[in-house]
Amino acid sequence: MSIQNMRISLGSVNYDLLETDSDYEVLANKILPKALVQLGEATAEVAWDGLQKELRKSKFIKANSSSSEKRKFIQDGGQNFKRSASNKDKQDIKAAIIAQMKEQKSKHR
Repeated sequence: MSIQNMRISLGSVNYDLLETDSDYEVLANKILPKALVQLGEATAEVAWDGLQKELRKSKFIKANSSSSEKRKFIQDGGQNFKRSASNKDKQDIKAAIIAQMKEQKSKHR
């Protein structure tokens, strides 16, 4: 899953307040923790689905279809990604957030 291809939920943003690069940077830093969790959860969901697909092929291991187990796996994946993301990943995600905000601001004019 590519960061550039993923839309990050920005929440409610007042685009009128975003004028300088510093404004974008400050807001991106506030959004970053939730974005890390969001990306980690998306990755974990893909991993869960792939694992379940492979387990269904197995004669010896039963796939887990519990929605609560899936939800826990995805939530744990989000938190783990937030904790373990490298500085480069964080900078890339922050740059993607800023790019997305600038794109959205240009549409709001």
